[in-house]
Amino acid sequence: MAKTLQITEIKAEFTKSTDTFGQMDPFVEVKVGGCYERTETADEAGKNATFTRQLTLKFVDEDVVKFDCYDEDLKNNDLIGSGEIKVSDITEEVGKTAVEVKDEKGPVGKLIVSYVSTNIIKKEEPPKA
Repeated sequence: MAKTLQITEIKAEFTKSTDTFGQMDPFVEVKVGGCYERTETADEAGKNATFTRQLTLKFVDEDVVKFDCYDEDLKNNDLIGSGEIKVSDITEEVGKTAVEVKDEKGPVGKLIVSYVSTNIIKKEEPPKA
């Protein structure tokens, strides 16, 4: 059965900046299996950004949702860091979860992800008589 994860908002709180001058223009790529979505770019938001573009990810048997955070630049986008959550950690149909964002040196912030899930929560079946 197909599963759907609809991300309704992402709040980013980064502890590092990839820009020496000016403010970062962050965005987030979200991937689960072969499904990919991208938030809008938060122009000049710096280390704290809120993304409200609704992202819909449909998948079947994937275990992990991956979040890659970037600073949008004219030539090359700079990777701020990445994080992930296990699909099994999605325990509510409507909820929020925190995702730790790390780079190669360690933690660089977090994402607070608001979501609506369909067919992800395993419902307890009543015992058979």
